[in-house]
Amino acid sequence: MNLTPELQKVLVDGFIDQRLSPDHTVRSMEDPNVAKYRCSWVSEKYSDYLKEKGIECSILDVCGMRTPPDNNTAYPQDYAWRGFGHVVVVVGELWIDWTARQMDSKCAFPYIADARTELKNWRHLDKVR
Repeated sequence: MNLTPELQKVLVDGFIDQRLSPDHTVRSMEDPNVAKYRCSWVSEKYSDYLKEKGIECSILDVCGMRTPPDNNTAYPQDYAWRGFGHVVVVVGELWIDWTARQMDSKCAFPYIADARTELKNWRHLDKVR
């Protein structure tokens, strides 16, 4: 699945300015410290948004980064990345991560990549919802 301009409009542009709570919009997840610990919450909101648009998706719970990130994270340098749990949404073959900047403050927002490739970066796929 390619991220065409039409698909970009539905998958990203329509969601990015949504209000998640009185204190947060999706766009606020661009800040690594705001995104920290919020992957499940944002992924669930995103899944609901996509389903309202008639787009099939799955929420993936993954655990244990195979390669720890460099120092551009919202976590301490000695963080236990092998036990780190994370939650993302997959649409077709696209891995869509609205909180990836908590792990790498320099990555794209949102982070969109091939799901099969991204799964290889994790030790465990804990759950598909």
